[in-house]
Amino acid sequence: GSWRTLGTVPLALDGLTASESYRYGDISLALPQGDGEAEAEVEVRVWQNVDVEWRFFIAARPADGSWLETLPLLPDDGLSTSGRYRYGDITLALRPQVTTLAGRAGKHGYADGLADEALFGEAWGVGIPGRSRGLGLAIDGEGSVIVADAGNHAIRRIAPDGTVTTIAGGNEWGLRDGPATTAQFAGPMDVAIAADGSIYVADTYNHRIRRIADGVVSTVAGNGPIFYWPSLDPDDQSGGGYLDGPARRALFSFPQKIAFAPDGGLFITEARQHIRHLSSIGWVSTFAGGDLYPQQDGPLDSIYVVDAIFGTLRAIDTDAEGNVYVIDSHIGIAPGAVAIRKIDTQGVVSTIFSGAPAGAGGVLSFPSGLVVADDGAIYIANTGRHQILELRDGELRGVAGTGTEGHADGDRDEAAFSLPGAIAIAGDGAFVVADEGSGIIRRIAPVTDERDTRVPAVARAKWLPATVERFTGREASFDSASGMALDAAGNVIVADFGNHAIRRVAPDGMVTTIAGSNGEGVLDGPATTAQFAGPKDVAIHTDGSIYVADSLGNRIRRIAPDGTVTTVAGGGPITRFGGERGDFRDGPATLARFREPRAIAFDHDGNLLIADGWNNLIRKLSPTGHVSSFVGAGDPRSVAVDDDNNVFFAHNLTTVSKVANGIITQLLQVPHAQWGGELLHIIEGLAVSPDDDIYLADPHYDLIVKVSGDGSFAFVAVDAEPTPFGFTALLFLDDGTLLASGYDAIWRITFDAE
Repeated sequence: GSWRTLGTVPLALDGLTASESYRYGDISLALPQGDGEAEAEVEVRVWQNVDVEWRFFIAARPADGSWLETLPLLPDDGLSTSGRYRYGDITLALRPQVTTLAGRAGKHGYADGLADEALFGEAWGVGIPGRSRGLGLAIDGEGSVIVADAGNHAIRRIAPDGTVTTIAGGNEWGLRDGPATTAQFAGPMDVAIAADGSIYVADTYNHRIRRIADGVVSTVAGNGPIFYWPSLDPDDQSGGGYLDGPARRALFSFPQKIAFAPDGGLFITEARQHIRHLSSIGWVSTFAGGDLYPQQDGPLDSIYVVDAIFGTLRAIDTDAEGNVYVIDSHIGIAPGAVAIRKIDTQGVVSTIFSGAPAGAGGVLSFPSGLVVADDGAIYIANTGRHQILELRDGELRGVAGTGTEGHADGDRDEAAFSLPGAIAIAGDGAFVVADEGSGIIRRIAPVTDERDTRVPAVARAKWLPATVERFTGREASFDSASGMALDAAGNVIVADFGNHAIRRVAPDGMVTTIAGSNGEGVLDGPATTAQFAGPKDVAIHTDGSIYVADSLGNRIRRIAPDGTVTTVAGGGPITRFGGERGDFRDGPATLARFREPRAIAFDHDGNLLIADGWNNLIRKLSPTGHVSSFVGAGDPRSVAVDDDNNVFFAHNLTTVSKVANGIITQLLQVPHAQWGGELLHIIEGLAVSPDDDIYLADPHYDLIVKVSGDGSFAFVAVDAEPTPFGFTALLFLDDGTLLASGYDAIWRITFDAE
């Protein structure tokens, strides 16, 4: 435009930096937009070196935004006609700190083109332990982003101007070397750039390492069958294999992430929890890792056998000295527990950061991208919390992303990501991120501490402060206390699974046995002689009788007010693991059959709803004694009814659904660990609070989680000894107190004021 449009405005350098090295001044400029648009306000800052007065620097930002690139401004472009002023010109691009390089947010597919004309594939294939993301990234010497597009079996290039092209593959899945235009890949999940500019590919489902150079694709390492599921049997080659030696004879099992070392060696992670090494002379060896759990640090003691043990390796990178860094997510005893680990050049493995599983409130939620900067900082794509983080000196710091899933460009603390995965650093210090959920590739401006004041807070789980104490006295003991119900007198009725008994807990915590505790069986009759087989839940009828989900007995039992025990539905043999597991039949209650009924609840019409575990159904026992199938539910474990007669049930380990007026709605589905989620193991207990919030119990992590109406999570922060509690069922008392059954006691939880 014309300089006359804005005019010339004096800028006083009346500020001084803390180091007193620079004077600076700020000014706001209103830029006319044309076409009737409102003016855009831009803030400009100029620095002048105190000691070298001709050295100037300039930065700009959108009004109230973050400062963009700070650039030197030399007054060497000319001299004013009066001879009084030297001047210098510079162009500043006022783009957001987080921008979209290529792809169309929310749309996956396969298309080349400029910027948002291009489409990328979704994560492809299932069944690999710790399956990686669908897009891998590397940046070549010309600043182009090379993308391993697993969903399209293709290797793509994003040029600096945003143009996306396919450089190899994209010809359906298969294994074919030769010209790039006809070559085939099978779910390639990562790429790395060699010193000579050639592109190496982790061709995951082909169990091979491939190379693209001069428009030709070749196999450089790996052999054997392709495209099968993995096996932990070292003699079973159907899921790839495990063999070190010459590159073309070596066997891999789903190579997933790759990174070059300074000496030209290539490090490779694979499904067997190994890190393999392809040397520059073509020899494959096992660098680190074994087939055991849990995570363990230590030295590497040989090619094949190592002291150091890894869980699921999700990302790998190297630094300039040749140290190797990995994201290690342990899937053994504690699924989702995360560690950032380092293998130094002497072969010693150390853990430089570790955190609890996301399902237990940990900060790192299945991160799947990692890159090491020249200054030693480690940058992490924290996938499940939709954020990019920096790890420096053991501390995590936000880099970009609000922590709430979405898609929005903008400043670091305003931008939103959706399941960010692979991450790479460009030559100018900018980050490139595969934003998997949105199907796009994003750019984050270089981090400069001097001006980055609007970094986002690290996204963390919300915790509700609470106090837990024993509700039952220490002299009373349960063996895997399970479902609970509240009777009209305020007593808590408990299914004591391991003792094959039904117990009563008075308001003062006194425990008595109502029926059973006579060994395992399905004997009806007086309460003192009756037998149960692994009762899992209880429900109170309006007449005061107690209904029991006699799980291993595959029956619904009833304890009358006078103590007599009868079978009201079901029959057949007791469940024996490795043998009988019950049966399925609807119809008259005495002829109906169940397969381990786990939870029960009465609706407002007097129907008994039954979570029939191994039949994958919620069943209904009507007041007239007829059993019918109510709704399908994979592996149902709990059922509850609210004041409006809506039915809630937990199923498929981590899913909660609701039935209202005959319509089924999925309220909550915690994604598979690969996609990041809060509860990751199992939802055993479910209760609806007086405020209509849903509370869930996860015995694996000893957690109770509140799910609000908007779907947000909050972990109940219980703090008591001893642990573990083994929370399996939840019950709200009339005063709002929450009870939780555990291994050997009933616990009372009261919420502290927030």
